[in-house]
Amino acid sequence: MQMSGKHDQEQIDGNYQEWWDKNVHHKTMEKWRPAVQAYLDFEYLKPTHEKFSIELVKRIISHAGKYDDCWKKFPRDSFDHLSYKAHNVFYLMVEEELRALQADAEEQKRAA
Repeated sequence: MQMSGKHDQEQIDGNYQEWWDKNVHHKTMEKWRPAVQAYLDFEYLKPTHEKFSIELVKRIISHAGKYDDCWKKFPRDSFDHLSYKAHNVFYLMVEEELRALQADAEEQKRAA
């Protein structure tokens, strides 16, 4: 197990980019929000059927490149929200956006 952990860290280190550890302006984060809905639409998923997880966040990364070039060709195995500021902001944004979409869906269901 330790061997793969070392290999994973080497892969992250090899892909490291300076923006990963910079503070993220709220306007930048707002650019990323549509990636959550884009992922759900692309996969034909309903927000109420999705559970927030690190794996979900990593899947959404592939859609974030449409809204911010820094996520284009991002090596998602290098995503580490516990170590890098920008990754953490993305992680928290996905959680927040998914909860908002779930709340909207529940509200629409009640109103129907």
